[in-house]
Amino acid sequence: MNQRGGALTTMMALSAIASIASYAMLINAISNARHTAYHESRTRARYLAEAGVIFANQQLWADPNYAGGPETIDGEDVVITVTNPGAGRQHEINATVQY
Repeated sequence: MNQRGGALTTMMALSAIASIASYAMLINAISNARHTAYHESRTRARYLAEAGVIFANQQLWADPNYAGGPETIDGEDVVITVTNPGAGRQHEINATVQY
């Protein structure tokens, strides 16, 4: 009888350890998925902002008085601001995207 009780105790302990390890792996996987989604969103916003700056530069070549404004790039809203429009060839271009 003692051997059966010892085997049951051992199996319960191993099951508890396996459960704890599985839970830790699940939490780690969820954390990694969230981090990846955040990083992906942030990278997309950066690329959209860079595209906004390029777009503004192209607009300035066509119209030196271009002052920016809200634009849609790749289906996303990009707010472009141009300082010193029409003041020669020096402009400061800012593009912002919310992510």
